[in-house]
Amino acid sequence: MTDKKPVSSGLLWGARVLVFGALAVSGYLLYHSLSGGGAMAGCGADTAFDCESVLNSKWSKVGPVPSSALAIAIYLITLGSLNGLRRPNAQLAQLLAGLCAMSIIGAGVWFTVLQFVILKKICIWCMTAHVFGLLGGLLVLVLIPWNKRFLSLVGLLPVVAMLSLQINTKAVTHTVQVIDTDNKAPAAISSKQVLLMGNRVAINPSKHPLLGSPDAKEFLMYLFDYTCPHCRALHGNLQQAVARYGDQLAIIALPMPLNSDCNPAVAKTEERHKDACSLAILALAVYHALPDKFSEFDRWLIETVSDAQAARVKAIELFGSEAALNQAIADPWVAKELERNIGLYQHAGGGVVPKLMGKNTLIAGRPGDVLDLYDLLEDELGLVPVESVLPTGK
Repeated sequence: MTDKKPVSSGLLWGARVLVFGALAVSGYLLYHSLSGGGAMAGCGADTAFDCESVLNSKWSKVGPVPSSALAIAIYLITLGSLNGLRRPNAQLAQLLAGLCAMSIIGAGVWFTVLQFVILKKICIWCMTAHVFGLLGGLLVLVLIPWNKRFLSLVGLLPVVAMLSLQINTKAVTHTVQVIDTDNKAPAAISSKQVLLMGNRVAINPSKHPLLGSPDAKEFLMYLFDYTCPHCRALHGNLQQAVARYGDQLAIIALPMPLNSDCNPAVAKTEERHKDACSLAILALAVYHALPDKFSEFDRWLIETVSDAQAARVKAIELFGSEAALNQAIADPWVAKELERNIGLYQHAGGGVVPKLMGKNTLIAGRPGDVLDLYDLLEDELGLVPVESVLPTGK
């Protein structure tokens, strides 16, 4: 195609429609990002399309700016340049359109590889935007002269710069939400209960699995799944935190399975969570019937990555007989406790686990390593390390 060859009206409108489609989907993704997340139609962490994992990864932003915002800017510039392709002096519009098209294609290829190869999680909305963008970008290249197509390779440089920034950006593995206090606290609250989640939840720490002292200054409810890798990693870090802060901190450990067999908040169960209900029920049964054995069983579940059958065998060893275990599982308290934990999960907005729920703080996801957890607890809860257990790395 030469500079003077007429621009195909059909191809031009095709490019416009495709780029506009990518723009519209990117607008939805940006709205989702700025509004604080939440469920997206057609996807979820427990379905085939895990938008949440993709959009919460470090690759979803370039520095503090959502990738979708940058995409919108490129799409708008592309649409503007397309309007100039049929003008008599269209060289600048051709060059600009080519540069934008190559940026769109480069970014589309990268983010597609990222989802399918690196993250192995697919965001259906992201992929829809990329498909529209890739097809639209290819049509734009067809619309411009050959010499402009060669120059358009420069448009890959912003993609390389973006990739470099993302690689060198530390992943954000958790979010922190401040919960406003509800002054209408529960009317009938015993002296042994504590109020958490802005006075919306009253709980007696001594009636649940507890890491730390029942007289601690600060309590965190800890929703976790024994089959969740991030929960398993956080488990040990929380034990170190309790030792670091002494009686300032205690953790109320509440098993909360990500399995639709027992959790109505989960639409579809991932393979890795297939034993989640069984493990949670076994843990609660051990705690309620053999509280002195719970720490041993809990530690064993975390350290062995066991399946339901192996966990049941271990529980039978603790109870002394299968009949005793079955009796403990049948205790109404177990089902009631599991239902309560699932209700707390729903109250906290569902989504990712682990979750740490304090007086006015909701932490979703796992804070990086143990030092990141220390920083978070000291910043959010005002905890001060007990001098005798200060780590050398701090």
